Parts: sequence; C-alpha cells; structure tokens
Amino acid sequence: MNTIHSIEKICHIREKEVNEAQAQYQRAIDYFEEQATQLFQLLKKKETLQEQFDNRLKERVTVTYIHTMHDSIQRIETEEKALQTKVHQARVNMEQKEQQLKEAHLEMKKIEKLFQLKKEELKEFAKKKEADFMDEISVQQYFRTR
Repeated sequence: MNTIHSIEKICHIREKEVNEAQAQYQRAIDYFEEQATQLFQLLKKKETLQEQFDNRLKERVTVTYIHTMHDSIQRIETEEKALQTKVHQARVNMEQKEQQLKEAHLEMKKIEKLFQLKKEELKEFAKKKEADFMDEISVQQYFRTR
C-alpha cells in the first residue's frame, strides 16, 4: 500500500514537472515569435527604405541624401544581424524546451504505467487473499460438520 502512495506522489511530482516544462516551452515559443516578428518588421522596413532609395536615385539626389540613406541601410543591416542571432538562439532554446517537455511527458507516462501495474498487482493480491480466506472458511465448515 505504501508503494502505491509513493508512486502516486511521484506521479504528482512528474505531472508538475510536465506542467512546468509546458510553461517553459510556451514562454520559449512566445519569445521566438516576438524576435521573429521584430526581424520581419525590420526586413520590411529595410525593403521599403531600399525601394525609396532606388526610386529617388532615378531623380536628382544630393550626396548628403545618398550618405544618409547608406548609413540608414547600414544601421538596419547591423540590427538585422543582431536580430538574426537572437532569432537563432530563441529557436535553439525553443527546441531544447520542446525536447525537455517530451522527456518530462515520457517520464510521467512511465510512472503512470508503473502506478497502474502496482494497482493491478494489489487487486490481484487482494483477490488471492480473499480466495485463500474463503478456502479456509470452507475447510473449517467442513471439519465442523463432521
């Protein structure tokens, strides 16, 4: 009986671990999406800026304008590299959290299976005890009637 309670406690602990792993995984997903969205917005901004620059080059432009646009594009490209690194790190972290979630879930399933097996074993033991008890009563009644 103590074994079942111990396994039940372990099962609850594993369930909490799964829930925590799920929460961490969800936070990792949210962070990845946030970083990826920022990168996407930056790339859209860069594309728009590049189109504006290309359109203005068809007209007369000053050297100052060309310098300003070049500096702006350089700054965006630097930001882009930094964001790409963040997105990559966020993706790696998200994949690690997903793996941890899978492992925690697998461990919980193992404990649940063990718990079910112990419960079945206990039921079988109780049935055997009852059958032995009934046999003993039958033997006693047989000897009393003789």
